Amino acid sequence: MSDNYAGQQMSKRDWMLNSNCNKYAWMCSPQNADLANSLATHWFTLCRDDNTITPRTLALQRCPNLFTPEYQRRLNKIQFRRGI
Repeated sequence: MSDNYAGQQMSKRDWMLNSNCNKYAWMCSPQNADLANSLATHWFTLCRDDNTITPRTLALQRCPNLFTPEYQRRLNKIQFRRGI
């Protein structure tokens, strides 16, 4: 396994983990990029050190209604809003 995946000195597993952490952190905090980046960094460290934790479980701990249809509808509204 290479430690230089996509030129970032990360293994492929770490790269995918980081991607998932970023995705779920943005879903938990769509309007505050600083908070989303902070969450993603924290979650990446936790998940990398403990393989039993996933970014999805951490996101659900922070936002229990994350995957409800109402929250997803509002999230899609924020995502496609113009002029931000």
